[in-house]
Amino acid sequence: MRARSGRWPVSIGIGLAAVVCVGGVLNLAHIAYRPALWLAAAIAAVVSVLETRRANFATLQIIPKETRARIELCAAALVISAATVFAIVTQLPPRVFNFQDDLEKYLAHPVRMLATGTMAGSPLSALGSETLGGQAFLHGFILSAVPLPYVNGVDSVFGLFALMLIAAGAGWRRFPWPLGAALAALCTAIVNPLYVNISGLYIGALLIATGVMLVADEREDASPVLLGIVYAALVAIKPIYGLFAALHLSFSFVAEGLQSARWRASGVRAAHTAVWAAICVAPWFAMYLPMYLSSGAFVAQITPTPEDSAGVSLFSASRIFDGDSVVPYTTLAFTGALVAILALAAWKTNGAEDDRLDRREKPLGIFAGAVTGCVSFLVLLLYLSRWGGYLPCVRYAAPFLLGTCVISAIEAPSLTGKLPRHLCTTVAAASALTIITLFAPGAVHRYQKAEQYHTILSFPAATQSPLYAPYIQFSLSPEAREEIAELQSHVPAGESLFAWIDTPYLLDYSRNRVIDIDVAGTATRWAHVPQDVHYFLWQYQGFGVWQEGDYNFRMHAAGLGARDRLIATRAFGLANTLTELANHAQVVAQLNTPDDRYVLFRVGGPGTN
Repeated sequence: MRARSGRWPVSIGIGLAAVVCVGGVLNLAHIAYRPALWLAAAIAAVVSVLETRRANFATLQIIPKETRARIELCAAALVISAATVFAIVTQLPPRVFNFQDDLEKYLAHPVRMLATGTMAGSPLSALGSETLGGQAFLHGFILSAVPLPYVNGVDSVFGLFALMLIAAGAGWRRFPWPLGAALAALCTAIVNPLYVNISGLYIGALLIATGVMLVADEREDASPVLLGIVYAALVAIKPIYGLFAALHLSFSFVAEGLQSARWRASGVRAAHTAVWAAICVAPWFAMYLPMYLSSGAFVAQITPTPEDSAGVSLFSASRIFDGDSVVPYTTLAFTGALVAILALAAWKTNGAEDDRLDRREKPLGIFAGAVTGCVSFLVLLLYLSRWGGYLPCVRYAAPFLLGTCVISAIEAPSLTGKLPRHLCTTVAAASALTIITLFAPGAVHRYQKAEQYHTILSFPAATQSPLYAPYIQFSLSPEAREEIAELQSHVPAGESLFAWIDTPYLLDYSRNRVIDIDVAGTATRWAHVPQDVHYFLWQYQGFGVWQEGDYNFRMHAAGLGARDRLIATRAFGLANTLTELANHAQVVAQLNTPDDRYVLFRVGGPGTN
């Protein structure tokens, strides 16, 4: 795009965003098969070589000459290597997955894509709502080469590694002592991500940090094209990250307007960024357009009530899942607010006419990133939690804070000029030490759990239930695949198959048109069972199968949010409908094991509903 070359860690984030956007085109064209993915990877490698030549590789001092810089480089490399190697050893692959989110939902997405060339296909899936499939597209690269359990490495290993690189780049040479980059990487690694599934967490934080650095770092080119690509990739990974894109674009517009005093030009630039973001994410939405235009058959609706906000607290000492309390995250958000105030003070005391600010420092860019993180946190917890639930929204806030407040705090020493240098450095160092102090106890517990159980899932059942790990291991075994294959063999090839089972990733998506179900997919406006479906595969009993008590709990429990109640209400209605259908349908096959019960039945025929 003829943009100016910046720091190579940020270029990794930009490249990753571009790959995600390409994934939308491949999925829309129904050609996202293994050869297409690896052709895209080969093209990316060629582009990398050309970009390295354009950036003049000979001038890039990989090993700096100054002693101080070498010390900083070695310290940062030590922290990043230690955290990455530990993640590889303990989580590649993890011993357990989330029995509902991963098994019923996320693991099936890349399997469907590689088998059919696209992720679109089921109006009862969370695809198109909770995620557009950007993370699953990245999973597809891993799955095309190694077994399915290794897809977790996209987020827990690569995402963490690249995020620490960007954080280290933000702290590089910022502090008067040679440990700034290592301190930044440590702050990133020590914050509890509240890991509960393999959806985009560190990847989301990585792309958020990329957007922040593009605007805040003096050596980056905040081109509307590059920012638009990053924003689009974030929405494709998880639509909730569109909150960051909207807020960061707005605050960046304000920052540029204040800096240049040319509000019209700033508005045009913001509009160009929004247009590029819309263009780049459009293929992902277009892939689901037929589904969006269809009418849902599930009519149950739930609206937020005051009770949904009853448990919301920014200063609760209660532990979240199996992790820290909300207090460290609230403190991290307030740290972002402090940095934002400091950035405004730096801009105000220097004045917009200070030529040095245009060349070397972007205090208002740092302001945009920091205030976006703080406001995002408050919006998630104080408003969106009424719909999505308090605990899930705290979990959603973690990548926002990692990519904004941590990065902005580390950049604070660059807010010099007429402000005392020691003041900016003290604020940055105090912020980093506060983060480390508050999250250190949880980090020790998390790493101990990772070493012992090979997982960092933040809910107790993953490690405390004696049945959990054996169930996950069997669900990923060849024996489980053979069971599902045997059931699917009773469905004629080419027929549509409705499948509500715990392990949809074991289905052969190339043999049948599969309408797979996850409970979150029942909450969409377009949720329905296509009329041409006559074969129904239903797992009505099993370790991960909800029973009536589970539905009732989620329909009435306080603090889960209106969306959880809607999911439970609609899924319970679907389960009751399937029970009624199975009692009067032609049973084709059954599978009964000590723990699981499956039934495959046929309803109607050609010309009937």
